[in-house]
Amino acid sequence: MSLELGTAAPMPKRLSIEAACWGFVVLIAALLRWSHATAPLDEREAAQALRVLVALRAPDEPLSGATSLAQVASFALLGSGEFAARLPALIAGTLLVLIPLTLRPALGRAGALAFGALAAFSPTLTFAARHAEAAIVAWSIALLAFALAARGRTRSAAAALGITLATGPEGAPAALVALVAALFAGARFDQTALPVAGLSFILTATASLSRWVGLGESFNALAATLHTTATLSTARLLAGFVLYEPLAWVGTLASFAWMLAQRRWAPLAPSWLVWLSGGIGLSLLRPTLGSALPLAIGALGLASVSYAAFAERLSEEEPALLATAGLAALALGYAALGLRQLASTQALGWATTPLVSAALLLLILAFGGLSFSYASLLRATALPAVGFLLVYSLAVNTQLNLTRVNNAAEPYRAEAPTEGLSALTRTLQTLSLRATGMPNALRLHYASDAPATLRWALRDWRTASAREAQAWLTPADAQPEATREQIGHGFTLTQRTALHTLTCPSLEQCGALMRWIVFRDAPATQASRWVLWIDSDLALRTSGYR
Repeated sequence: MSLELGTAAPMPKRLSIEAACWGFVVLIAALLRWSHATAPLDEREAAQALRVLVALRAPDEPLSGATSLAQVASFALLGSGEFAARLPALIAGTLLVLIPLTLRPALGRAGALAFGALAAFSPTLTFAARHAEAAIVAWSIALLAFALAARGRTRSAAAALGITLATGPEGAPAALVALVAALFAGARFDQTALPVAGLSFILTATASLSRWVGLGESFNALAATLHTTATLSTARLLAGFVLYEPLAWVGTLASFAWMLAQRRWAPLAPSWLVWLSGGIGLSLLRPTLGSALPLAIGALGLASVSYAAFAERLSEEEPALLATAGLAALALGYAALGLRQLASTQALGWATTPLVSAALLLLILAFGGLSFSYASLLRATALPAVGFLLVYSLAVNTQLNLTRVNNAAEPYRAEAPTEGLSALTRTLQTLSLRATGMPNALRLHYASDAPATLRWALRDWRTASAREAQAWLTPADAQPEATREQIGHGFTLTQRTALHTLTCPSLEQCGALMRWIVFRDAPATQASRWVLWIDSDLALRTSGYR
């Protein structure tokens, strides 16, 4: 093909559409992950951020892996804040959705795009990307190592595995799962793989040989893998996965059905089973947020098989089947409306709506079978179902990560900070301004074992001994020793919700459980309440604070 001088070669239409789709996927992922990234840190995030802040101010303090070192750099550049604490996780969680592009030759154009889109919409991956811990960083690099190995780039994969090991306590299980999955994908590592992995581990742990103490810190972090404390119960973690990821596990079941019908494995399906099995095993052994990540990655990888096959076959269907899809959408919408009404009003009459919808779907299939094949009808009926699952995932993602970040009834949230924490800091700032003319100038005293969320919120305040302080913070059942009269005001800082209290002994008594399943509403069962005490003279000088 010859081209005249000054003319550009036309971009293939399919490639341009694919590029636009990938741009949309990255945009959705960035919006879900980076929006409102300054939300208050929970207890585990605050504890990690405080360790990093101490290490920044005292360089001799130990860290727990390269992810903590990245947070030190983030604090040094942006200051110690919630966004800076989450920045490494935000970057890793956003770039994760592009890793399926590396697997494009194996998964195909549609399969890679489906995997990337599912990862962008995933509430689990979004929640982890907005969490200021090392889990998402370790598992993202592990997924990249697996993708490189599946492409035959074993030296690059070995280097990525070495970096994964240096990220922190999550590095060892992430590297192990990625390595086994790569072997199932047919990767063959040569004799240079181990030295390359070791070199990359050393360079990452020591920040390119500039901080040799980091090598010992990374080994300590790997040893801490065996002593990781479970932050969630296994039942709570798995319940969260089922509620948050129906798009993944429904697609996974459909992929198994498709592979049984084809009587062959889909590309990389055994490797995705390794990821899925690793996630289940970790959820049983040490249920933490990091344990849900290989579970989500494996399920999304398997689900991408069925969704890609579904999209390719759907493009071949007759336009007349769109009417069938529209009727099926009405039936599914009626069922969803009925379930929401049942959860909110607890009127048992709404329990019949799913049955009516199922009968309507059967009627559509029966009459449609007179003109179309049942396979085509099932695909047309599945189209609105996939659409509803996509909208549901987006809604759950928004509620979990953006609109109700203080909801302790979310399965992935073991403990949630409340509005009382912000109210406490605002009250202290008001008192300080009125008493001294400067914010953060009051001398505070609080116990050294105070919750990490409280210590993080007051990280920039001056502290003093109990005798020299102007304001004191104590648990609700304690009071500071002082010779002068004091005035106290209580604040609820964090709260927990025990989900095992939600039971369904009979259909009439399932209201609380239904409300939690549909709306994620449940009363808090445990709260951390602290009292702010101020001297009565100070209260009078600050306009009679009561």
